[in-house]
Amino acid sequence: MFKYSFALPLCLLIGLVILTSVFIVVSRITYKNSEKTDFSFKNRFPFELYYQRDLALVSYFRILLIAFLALIVAINVIYITSFRNPSNIAFVSFIAIFYSLAAVSGLVLFFLRPNFLKQFKIYIVLFLAFLLMANGMLGIFMFNSMFDHFAYKIIGGFSFFLVAINVVTAVNPKLKDWDKLDTISDPLGTITYVRPKVSVLAFSLWLNYLTLILGEILVLICMIVTCLL
Repeated sequence: MFKYSFALPLCLLIGLVILTSVFIVVSRITYKNSEKTDFSFKNRFPFELYYQRDLALVSYFRILLIAFLALIVAINVIYITSFRNPSNIAFVSFIAIFYSLAAVSGLVLFFLRPNFLKQFKIYIVLFLAFLLMANGMLGIFMFNSMFDHFAYKIIGGFSFFLVAINVVTAVNPKLKDWDKLDTISDPLGTITYVRPKVSVLAFSLWLNYLTLILGEILVLICMIVTCLL
């Protein structure tokens, strides 16, 4: 089925894991050096990783993000070209396209601040919708009758688990209060507004970025398994 050896998807898998690790480590280090506090994925938005940094750091950060996008698109292109069966190429193409569109809309959220509320909400909806479609279609594809090996069912099961995360984060009723701050009152009665320890929207975004990466990993594992069977 695949015209590529397992070495290619394996290299892409290793590259994706390394790039993700580098991104997390570098981002947290630069944020702590700049803000003198740790970056929290529970209550910090993506744009806060680079916002108001010096120009050199911003440029470096953008290079990392572009590298991420390029790698994800490359994975999806290879996934499409790996199939020769005309009956599957359309379904595989939609999976790859939805993952790529999710990556693009997710990338925009790294540069778009909540100040631009209308655009911010639109890209969040697009990001979640594309992810839901990609993960869901991958799960359905893996449970297709042509994939009889149990390994594909496992991949499909993980895909549906990612879908569950996408759905739960999208319909969470607490999202409507995403912009509310916690209040702290001192003995003198002075009220101070602070960011909550867990921002539902910010945390949901990071969870969905994780499902995007895990979804791409499942795509690569699918290619590797097919090459080895």
